[in-house]
Amino acid sequence: VFNSICTSAADLLEAEEKFISPRLISVLGNVHVFESLKISQPTASLSLIFGAKYDVNVMYINDSDHIFVRSTDLISKNLYNTFIRLYNENSSETNVENQEFVVGDIVKCRSKDDRFRRAKILNMVGSMVSVLFIDSSDQSLVQKSYISHIPPIHKYFPPLVFRCVLEEGRDLRKTTLFAEYQKRRRDSLQCIIKIMGIDPNSNYFIQVIEILQTSSSFDFAPQISPVLSNYSSLKYKSIQIPPFADLSAYVSYFVSPNEFYLHIIRKDYTIALKNIHALIENEFKNQANIVKLTDIEVDQPVMCLNEDGGWFRSIVVEKKSQRECKVVYVDFGIPEIVSTEHIASIQSKFLSDPIQAICCCLCEADRSNPSIINLLKSNQRSISVTFESSDSSGKFTVKVSAI
Repeated sequence: VFNSICTSAADLLEAEEKFISPRLISVLGNVHVFESLKISQPTASLSLIFGAKYDVNVMYINDSDHIFVRSTDLISKNLYNTFIRLYNENSSETNVENQEFVVGDIVKCRSKDDRFRRAKILNMVGSMVSVLFIDSSDQSLVQKSYISHIPPIHKYFPPLVFRCVLEEGRDLRKTTLFAEYQKRRRDSLQCIIKIMGIDPNSNYFIQVIEILQTSSSFDFAPQISPVLSNYSSLKYKSIQIPPFADLSAYVSYFVSPNEFYLHIIRKDYTIALKNIHALIENEFKNQANIVKLTDIEVDQPVMCLNEDGGWFRSIVVEKKSQRECKVVYVDFGIPEIVSTEHIASIQSKFLSDPIQAICCCLCEADRSNPSIINLLKSNQRSISVTFESSDSSGKFTVKVSAI
């Protein structure tokens, strides 16, 4: 229910309504407001649950040893990407001669990467404005022409970063977390944290459970990510589905009763697929980000240019010759033989989001039912399936429960 409400919140942003229900604000967060932001306008705060564990990106560590983190969950991705897309559809500089601003205003502001983001005005001196980007925690000094007003509804949505500190008695500067933060680029440090408590200034006490090797950063703006030099140690992530889950789906690609690929029919899955390909499209608009491969191996994650001119996450399943190989588009399960000229290196950030095509096989009882098999082949209607089990390769055994 919480996920559905927050997905609806992203829809409200699309509509650019002038008012947002206080009930929705109370669902999005409680009354804890970041002391450092001091947002005077009606902006709530998302809150973390004590004792819970979260997968987060470390956005920034300041001189006071405050750790600013942003959750990698789908809710945060939906809200953040919606803001970025809305603000950058028309990204030309705004005429601000007749616009009035005061310290504390929530505005949209052009950042160093030429993307507009939500920001809070900290100070104004002449034609220069000091701002804090409230969804990423970084500060910048910009020209006044770089800022403009946003729809009132956008001010009600909470900052997507949390301010944290280590448990009492821990010296941050002597931890592996701080050492890794200094090595890596901004927001590429991903870790699992546990919420231990909160102080009167709304700092969350955290325990670092695990530092992850790859980042699931969902920043819509172009970023410089390392090209994988050792692909054998990395692979795509699979969608996690609880045992015996009943879900609606459609067949993305059918090979046999022992191998076919499903897409879940649910808004969060649909949005996730859309966001992945928006990120890829944005990245590969810049030719400098396309790094062609000279050596291609079976089971290698790659980016592949299909005949329609789009780049897709893929995996090499067979080498046909020096000039051709067979790939599978992992978000659809569809195979294709392509020229090696159309294969490029994949960046690590594109491995962190789970692949959206779920590899499945029919349960024994359904394999003998020709009606079910013909339905899967035709791919003309949605079906309801029960995910009974999965094997070590991630393939699910499913039972078709309704047509």
